[in-house]
Amino acid sequence: MARAFAVLRRGSNEIVADVDIATAIPFTRYDVRLIQMPRPSSAPCNAGDPGVDASALVTDAAGAARTTVRGTVETGATGVWIFISRPSAFRQAPAEFYTTDFIADV
Repeated sequence: MARAFAVLRRGSNEIVADVDIATAIPFTRYDVRLIQMPRPSSAPCNAGDPGVDASALVTDAAGAARTTVRGTVETGATGVWIFISRPSAFRQAPAEFYTTDFIADV
């Protein structure tokens, strides 16, 4: 079980998330997505979709890593949340995932 932590900040027209992960699986890639709200339930949250900015991090020998995700604030955006996942080798569902506890105001 990893422990993830994110600090969100907003510039004039961008949102920035500094994401840290600890006690994760060593030498493992995790995908990080910064997802802006509101969005329709039919809209996917894949990297590159409107309002979704992405980055990846690879843990070190202790299972720790850090990345920064930046994105332009979308018109009408009121909040943002973070989704961290470890891809599965044998299925489309993530092998492991973490999310923020709430939608932060932008």
